[in-house]
Amino acid sequence: MAYRIEIKLLRYPTAGKGFAFTVQADNAVLLAVSKAFGASAGADVVEPGATINTAAAALRDNLMANNAVAGVTYTASGTSVYVDVAGDAYITVQGIVPEPDYISVYPQDPEMRGTGTFTIDGLVIEIIDTYDNDRPLIEELTQPSQLKLTWDGGEDLYQPMMPSSFRFTIAVTDAADAKFLHLLTGDEKRYLVKVRNVGANGTADLLWQGYLLPDLYSEPWKNGVSFIEFTASDMLASLKTKTFKPWYYRQTYNMAELFGLILAETGLVQEMYIRPTLVNVSDPDYRWEAMNVGLSTFVSDNKYTNLYDILEKVLKAQGLQISSYRGKWFIEGVTRRNEGKGFLSRISITEVYHPDGVFRKSITGGHKVIAPLFMEQVPVLSALTPWKAVNVNFDAKADEGLFPASVGGKDYYSTRYRYDSDFADYTNGYVTRINAAWAKISGSFFNWSNSEKPFFYYGIDDGNYNSNEASALLNYFECTLHPYVVAGRRYKIELDVTVDFDYIVKPNPGAFAELLSGDNYNRLVIWMLAIDGTEFLSNRPGNYVNKLLQFTKTTTVNTNLDLSATFKLEYEFVVPKSGFTDFRFIAPIGDFVDDYGITAFLATLETLKIALVKSASDIESVSAVRPVSYTQELDMDIAFTCTVDSSVKNSFGIAKNAFARFREVPVTDANQFYDTHYQSIDYDVYNPILDEWSVSYTVAAYLALTYWGIDTFTRDVLFKVQQNYNLFMIKADGTAIEYPSIYYKKATITGVPLIAAYNGYIAPPPGFTQPYIPEDYKELPVPQEGDKLFVMLSLFPEEDRRNRDLWKISGLPDSTADSYVKTLAKACHAVRPDVSFALNATALALVWPQELVGFAYNGAGRVFIPTRLELDLTEGKTTVTACEALFENLNDITYE
Repeated sequence: MAYRIEIKLLRYPTAGKGFAFTVQADNAVLLAVSKAFGASAGADVVEPGATINTAAAALRDNLMANNAVAGVTYTASGTSVYVDVAGDAYITVQGIVPEPDYISVYPQDPEMRGTGTFTIDGLVIEIIDTYDNDRPLIEELTQPSQLKLTWDGGEDLYQPMMPSSFRFTIAVTDAADAKFLHLLTGDEKRYLVKVRNVGANGTADLLWQGYLLPDLYSEPWKNGVSFIEFTASDMLASLKTKTFKPWYYRQTYNMAELFGLILAETGLVQEMYIRPTLVNVSDPDYRWEAMNVGLSTFVSDNKYTNLYDILEKVLKAQGLQISSYRGKWFIEGVTRRNEGKGFLSRISITEVYHPDGVFRKSITGGHKVIAPLFMEQVPVLSALTPWKAVNVNFDAKADEGLFPASVGGKDYYSTRYRYDSDFADYTNGYVTRINAAWAKISGSFFNWSNSEKPFFYYGIDDGNYNSNEASALLNYFECTLHPYVVAGRRYKIELDVTVDFDYIVKPNPGAFAELLSGDNYNRLVIWMLAIDGTEFLSNRPGNYVNKLLQFTKTTTVNTNLDLSATFKLEYEFVVPKSGFTDFRFIAPIGDFVDDYGITAFLATLETLKIALVKSASDIESVSAVRPVSYTQELDMDIAFTCTVDSSVKNSFGIAKNAFARFREVPVTDANQFYDTHYQSIDYDVYNPILDEWSVSYTVAAYLALTYWGIDTFTRDVLFKVQQNYNLFMIKADGTAIEYPSIYYKKATITGVPLIAAYNGYIAPPPGFTQPYIPEDYKELPVPQEGDKLFVMLSLFPEEDRRNRDLWKISGLPDSTADSYVKTLAKACHAVRPDVSFALNATALALVWPQELVGFAYNGAGRVFIPTRLELDLTEGKTTVTACEALFENLNDITYE
């Protein structure tokens, strides 16, 4: 029997990357493969050559030369190498060891080769102990009348889940007590159940697979033969008790990749067959995997949403339904289930993905239409009216506007809060987590400050500072976030900046307030908002709308005559064109020492908000209304949309991940050092000189840190793109732990950047309370031999958000393109455009979930889509709930 194994190179395999697997034929080892890529070729070492394609060809040649086995052939195509095994033996593949994100091994079991219909010849139920393969083969008896296979997707076409289960019995023939109690394990992934159809020619086609529900066992205690009932499930429901590791929730995923990660938790290793409802019109070669989604909206107060809810919400937001059949996951759009061979001439394109979400191929085909007899019970048909309205309700998570609150905050800590002028230029011995929200462009006139404040700040500390407007425009701090704005929308900007001043001679409070009045200090805090690099709003003197954008200023004078002022601005504006924004703080303009006696100042950004004044139409809930006489409405609450608006955080993107999902952090030997963190603390200590209590002391906490060298790419990933909270350690025993408190330390060896991990602190001297430690300091274990650090990556190319704007329904290429939410609402109308029927009946045939049911009624031959099935595998009959298959491009919809 032919058997194929695909070895797919996901990217160029650098030295040390490899894989392994073993092929068994009738439980005897036929082929054992273990390969690694390296600089020089050998029996188990492959020299990759210059490209990923040459690496695949070299791997094929190596296998042919060193792993020649009778009946086994090797071929290469593109980035894949195929191992084909021929013979009559029962083939299994075991011991697969892939290289995450570089090399995957995909067994393509012949029992999973088909997707269509078939006739039951003989049934075999296998219960496989996935932990212990040494159990002897034992044949048991079952009760034929109790073999029931069910799929339940509810009463209509709009349910995102169609879970399946299999009920069967095993006979106790010897009156032994608790004969099958070992199947009660509490482990939901131990006993795999496979239901096979064994043909007359010896082929074994997989009908369904799932795992025994681990918490159910009951048996009748009686003499004679008794039967114990068991239930196996496709394990979709088990996802309700599962969550990802914390670092997964900070990522953005392409769709197929996310589904692969979630469905892997069911324990079923199955390919995904995808038929999407909606198609993005920006790219004629668009594939569903390009759509991406971030999981940050599924975290609140350190509570993580379970995987079932994530899967359900993503499916519903895309008009999809998932089911398991013949060893595959079918994920189909609401408009795609009616695509039958010869029915409406809609032979569809299906995208096939490997279990890990890697694209495999596209295939064409459709659902077979069968016309079974309905004679056991009287079929019942119920009329379904077209929808008067489809109401798609979307809750936009856009409270923070275009910028997150962290733009104003200083999103790093240092043991001394030290931040110098250049990325890699830190005072030796100090550690810092990088603020990646701002970049200094030129900035020769002003610098980052070393003040201990929890906000982003900048300032001048040069008494000779003097800049004209032309020079100031070339020296600025720019926000590294560039949110997209939409033409015609009204936004509101809010800015709060606090400025602390040092003077040659400090003026009195009244004189200080006078200096702030009028235009005196309007040249001090200068900001600019540009769209696609062209200045749009600015308070610089040369901007013609400058007078509309003045700060209101409030003075503050403390008891020590330290002088500061709060600069506030609120301003509404309408965007003239769509594009990406640039927000900058420009260098101050003027000679403040000569004019006002200022020797230094520190500007602290406490608030930066740009938000919609009111919700825009394409992020609101949409009601798609038709001029029909019926009254029923369909309400859909969706968790995601796809919008160009940067203020909407729960939005799908249209871009393909540009890098590997994981990257190992290559570290050198760890070293330890002690650093200090100073904090002023008030103690109830009597001061006889001042004759008072509660004197402030500056106390040092001696922090223990471990540091090691890393490569520059990992450094840039960890800090410049703010991935440092996505670091995790896999210990030698396989335990994975979060590893978040990572800091950058100036290189002590030329060219080798260092990172440091917090390992605790040394207590202060007796009599002193514990010094303040920043909240995010989390004590971390020092990596030991065998421990490995990884960073999980979400690296996407900069996306043209305009591509998110227009969508069409799959199968309607000539329809009008519209926004995502409107197109989703239209798709729900399109499958119920007129009066249709629901069918409840018992078919005298086995009806499978990938089939359509033909039924003649009211003078017409109608076709129905099954939504609920219960198959009696021995009686050969099926209880069917189905909805009539209709699909029409509607042009009478208006949106409210």
